[in-house]
Amino acid sequence: MKLAADRLGVEAAVGGAYAHTNGPRFETASEIRALKNLGVSGVSQTCGPEAVLSGELGMSYALAGFPVNFATGISDPEPREELDRRLALSSEVLPNLLMKTVELLEVGDLAFDHGYVYRVEGGVG
Repeated sequence: MKLAADRLGVEAAVGGAYAHTNGPRFETASEIRALKNLGVSGVSQTCGPEAVLSGELGMSYALAGFPVNFATGISDPEPREELDRRLALSSEVLPNLLMKTVELLEVGDLAFDHGYVYRVEGGVG
């Protein structure tokens, strides 16, 4: 995916840890701080179930995220128009990234040996 982003002239970060939270609300400042302390670099309310299921099935899975808001609850609130602008931009960038990634895929890229899926269930008890 990084190669596809480079070919499209799109800035991309590779690696990191994703955390899935339940919506439909933004995370609180305390939740964001706790996730950051755990080493999480990206959080959203989408992609979690798919990543877990693909891991359980031994299927390769790549997550391409596009930041629309930055740590709601910690950063200063942004105007709705800015969030809408980034959301519209994501609908242009992500389909192009997907198509370029598929174009560049090779058979070896589909092996399930590129990373790890961790799942934490339940609570502290």
